[in-house]
Amino acid sequence: MLRQTVSSLAKASTRITGLDVVPNAKEVLLERYGAILAKLEEKIPKGTGYRDTLEETVNYHKSIVEASSSIEEIEEKMGLGQVEEVIQMTDGELSLIDKMAEWKPWEAEPVDVRIIQARTGNVLYSQELVDEAHKKSTDETKE
Repeated sequence: MLRQTVSSLAKASTRITGLDVVPNAKEVLLERYGAILAKLEEKIPKGTGYRDTLEETVNYHKSIVEASSSIEEIEEKMGLGQVEEVIQMTDGELSLIDKMAEWKPWEAEPVDVRIIQARTGNVLYSQELVDEAHKKSTDETKE
């Protein structure tokens, strides 16, 4: 009698409406991760927080995919849902890279949180403001 393990059977459905099973998900993910890294190299300057963080995340996820022997293992180790959902995330990230290249947030002038607080009335805290308040209170106790 032939016996098949559950992990060797292809899943029939993602059980998510509109999200089809991707039978070659491992290959698709590796291709998308390569495309993300190439696009980052092409469009986003080195040393920017966005590029550094995304490269680190993508390389980590890519290493999981490369080292895993099954889709279930990839899903378990990533903890991001089904591989089909992860593929959708990579598509979104590829689109976002284009937007980030257009917006260039790394070229923006730093914003003084106190200005935002004055304009919106919201209480915002930054380490700079905390340090400034601490220094002021320390100076007052010395007097």
